[in-house]
Amino acid sequence: MSVKIVVKTPARKRFENRGFGIKAYATAYNVSHATLSRVLDGTLDGSKSSKDGKVRVLMNQLKKDGVIRGKLSWEK
Repeated sequence: MSVKIVVKTPARKRFENRGFGIKAYATAYNVSHATLSRVLDGTLDGSKSSKDGKVRVLMNQLKKDGVIRGKLSWEK
């Protein structure tokens, strides 16, 4: 029996501290729960997405909400 230890990223901690719900936030911005989780965990960073792709739109909104800080991967 193995136990998986999950380390929360700073973005996920800020997301939860703001009281956002994963499912509600994902539905509001028309993305899947899995996509939002992968963005919060840093797996998806929008670098390979199209300019108006869902991941980039989601990341821009998370930045406006104060969840993501600093420059985004495609910003110079």
